[in-house]
Parts: sequence; structure tokens; C-alpha cells
Amino acid sequence: MTKQQNTLKGFAKHLSECEFNALIKGKHLGFTAAYKMYGHCVFSLAWYLTKDHGLAEDIMQKTFEKLLQNSSTIKQRETLGGWLKQCVINETASWFRKHPQLYTISELSEELSNTSELPITTTLATGCLNQLPIHAKNVIYQHVVLGEKHSEIALKMGIEADHSRQIYHRAVKQIRQWLLAKGLK
Repeated sequence: MTKQQNTLKGFAKHLSECEFNALIKGKHLGFTAAYKMYGHCVFSLAWYLTKDHGLAEDIMQKTFEKLLQNSSTIKQRETLGGWLKQCVINETASWFRKHPQLYTISELSEELSNTSELPITTTLATGCLNQLPIHAKNVIYQHVVLGEKHSEIALKMGIEADHSRQIYHRAVKQIRQWLLAKGLK
């Protein structure tokens, strides 16, 4: 290993030539070396993107399953880290596309608890969210889950940024009122 390779961190690191050749030939030695070198990076990125330990573990497993299936297609050892990083991003995006409602409710519960100082459960948030008009649900989803700014949401919806903020704040206020009406204080 050269001095420059010793200073590389995270996904920029790469396997030795011997380990990489073993990996692309489907040998256990190569896969084990890749897992040891990149496992923490893959998990850390998955956790950063999802903020969910169990989900991050699932994404990590799927990423390394893909590596097992596709290792022979990786041409250069220097690109393996980037390939794994992109795989984590793709797996995470795929999960969010398949489960948008679940994550929306979870994020909304957390957001409402932070803004209203009320203990909000996922069940309560689901009931309240379902009562909102579709445009309010869209603004909440885009702002809370996707982390978009109101200016970005406004462009997508064809409205002014101030209108997006207003929709969001009215929706949160309405949900707070519904929760207070149910006796949560």
C-alpha cells in the first residue's frame, strides 16, 4: 500500500490488487476484505440518510448483496468505494419510494412534537394527516420528509413561497387543534 492510499478515508479507500482480484472473481477473501474496509462507511451513510438503525442495517445488507451479485462488473478497484456509495443512495431512495407514507407519518410525528411540545404518536399523526386537504399534505411531506425549502415547494406547486409557508403553518396549527380537542395537553 502506498503512502497516499494510507491517507485515504471512507469510500475513497480501495482494496489491494490481490483483494480486488479475489472480489471480482467471487472469492470469499475479496468480499470479506471489501466488507471490512467499507462496512462502516456503508452503514454510516445509510444511517445518515434514514436516521433509523434497523433500516440502515437492511440497506447495508442489500448493498453488500448487490456487491456479491455484481462484483464482476466493477472494472477498477479505485471505483469500488464510489460504486458502493451510489448503491447505498439508490437503495435508500428505493425504500423511500416504496414506503413514503410510513416515513411521512414518522417524520410528521417528530416534527409536530418539536413544534407543539405535545407527545404525538404515529397513530395520532396518521389520523390528523389524513384529515388535511391534499395540498397541505403535499407541503408537509415535501418540507418535513424531503427537507425542501418553501421556495422549492412553491416552484413545484406553482405558488408563492409565502403561500407554501402559510399552508404549512396552518396545517400544523390545525393538527395541534385536533390533538388538543382529543385531550392531549
